[in-house]
Amino acid sequence: MKKIDLGQTIQILANLGVIAGIVFLGIELQQNNALVGAEARSRRAQIRIEAIQWQMSNPALLLARLKLREGQSLTPMEQMLYDLDAIRTLVSWQYVYGEFRAGLLDESDIPIENWRDTVSQRPNVKSALENPARTGLRPEFVEWMNENVVE
Repeated sequence: MKKIDLGQTIQILANLGVIAGIVFLGIELQQNNALVGAEARSRRAQIRIEAIQWQMSNPALLLARLKLREGQSLTPMEQMLYDLDAIRTLVSWQYVYGEFRAGLLDESDIPIENWRDTVSQRPNVKSALENPARTGLRPEFVEWMNENVVE
């Protein structure tokens, strides 16, 4: 019969504890990554909802869009509101792009077709992209937009 070495037993138990800790940490990291991804997708959805609510609750902006749709010219105030809305739109898109670049969103989570429609229907959005210094947009975002969205 062999004698049990207390030091060796403690070392084996400690090694098993380290292995269990590493496995636990891996599981915890996986759960944390899933949570961060879910939060990013939730924030993107919230941005889209806020954009819709902004338009619905802003009768002056709706009127400006209707006037443009009917071929009427805008007052200076309406034009300013319309242009500021384009900048607001691009800033929210830049946030979504940043989440994508950070690996928190898949490219499939970016509504590129919707963005293309918006850019093609609203020349002021394209104009704001052409003047990133005036709008405060990041150069890498503008470059990505020109390559993937603007046609």
